[in-house]
Amino acid sequence: MASESQSAAGVVEDCHVDVVVVGAGLAGLTAARLLRRFGARAVVVEARDRLGGRCHTDEFPAAPELGLPEPCPVEEGCNYLHGCDEDHPLFLLAHRLGLPTAVCPGDVGCQYSGWESVEVAEWRDASRGGELIPLEEVLDAVYILKQAVCGLGVLYPPTAPGSEASAGGAGETLADGLDRAMAAVLERRVKAGRRAEATLTEREEALLRSIRGRFFGYVAPCRQMPARGIAAGMQDDSYRDIFEDVDWPHSDGNMVPLTLRMIIWKLSLLRTVGPRASVAEAANDPGEDRLVLGPGFRTFIDFLAEGLEVHLSAAVQAVAQTDDGRVHVVLHSGRTFVARFAVITVPVGVLAGLCPDESGLRFSPPLSPTKLAAARHLAMPRRGACTHEKVVLRWALSAPFVQRVLDGDEAPLQIATTDRRFHFLNLHRYGRPGQLLCHIWADAEWEEHVELSDRAVVAEVVAALRAIFPPRPPPPRPA
Repeated sequence: MASESQSAAGVVEDCHVDVVVVGAGLAGLTAARLLRRFGARAVVVEARDRLGGRCHTDEFPAAPELGLPEPCPVEEGCNYLHGCDEDHPLFLLAHRLGLPTAVCPGDVGCQYSGWESVEVAEWRDASRGGELIPLEEVLDAVYILKQAVCGLGVLYPPTAPGSEASAGGAGETLADGLDRAMAAVLERRVKAGRRAEATLTEREEALLRSIRGRFFGYVAPCRQMPARGIAAGMQDDSYRDIFEDVDWPHSDGNMVPLTLRMIIWKLSLLRTVGPRASVAEAANDPGEDRLVLGPGFRTFIDFLAEGLEVHLSAAVQAVAQTDDGRVHVVLHSGRTFVARFAVITVPVGVLAGLCPDESGLRFSPPLSPTKLAAARHLAMPRRGACTHEKVVLRWALSAPFVQRVLDGDEAPLQIATTDRRFHFLNLHRYGRPGQLLCHIWADAEWEEHVELSDRAVVAEVVAALRAIFPPRPPPPRPA
């Protein structure tokens, strides 16, 4: 990595280049690499002291006393390649670099429900000592949610520009819309004699909130998303038909038994074949999601950064376009890069000004109101707001939890719970010894964790695991 140069007099010198790329994540490094290939002198400036941005592969150290003699990668950022096919650049690059990946559980056998599929998870009821929830019950919750989603286009019909306020539903969130649509679905089922009550049971409510989080609210809570955003894609009459059909999904041919049979087949494959990691030349089924294994995402980052001029711990203070058409990128250190062009690849939270004291970035001329509004719409509403969080736990290989829950051909790859905060991926079966990944969906709205220490968050996760896998009593002593 390059370091900032100074003149003999100690004055920071301007650096003249063709292009300045701000941000050393996948986008920034790829842009700089392509520019370099076409002969441009491009430099990358990065506020952090590391490469990768959202891609961050760390490492658990070796722990021989735990039966773990080798260090093991830990993905603190992204885990998956989504929608793998013959045109997916990172999937193709993984093959070129010899990086192993594995088809995610939901797409084993055929592409179906992608990463962290709720349908193939082993569901347990946290309020009933970890009682297994039947697959049919999980699928029924999925059908209720899908039918409610189809109703969004009915509840929020398209409106003429500027007339939304008078059309009803103005300002309603996706959470509001799904609640309204679900209430209508349940009322119709009661009137048709398909269920006894129009209210959800405690378990149904827990299942639906957790499933809703995976479908829509993994990055941002549904109450922060506009209902009309999803409704815009649900305007076809076929969606209305599903929403208003009291017999759906049973009226849709053999969909229910075929779906059940397919999920059981997938679960059988996961038990008999298991998760297979390979350096894949082609996707098994176009569109499948794959878990990145081996050395992890850092393989991409190291490859893309090779040969580039990158300045770390080089936070940008201002980006100014001058009358002569040049761009001046000014660092907090005082150094200025002067270029014909600048490529900005910072997180939207930086553009939205969420942390002005730490990562404020001023533009001259300022960003247009439209661009600034778009950045604020995509960013978290405030620092510390609920978003997708991850906790990675590791146990000794001899630990009872590993032996009882994580190990063996029958061990589930995904574990879900009625505690809507958490969803688990069994990394132990993917060659990450003793590891369990815990997802915390944004839609769980577990805001209290922001105030907790890392140790306290881990304690909450472990307590949730104990609720669904209570310790077994010791065997009785012989008489």
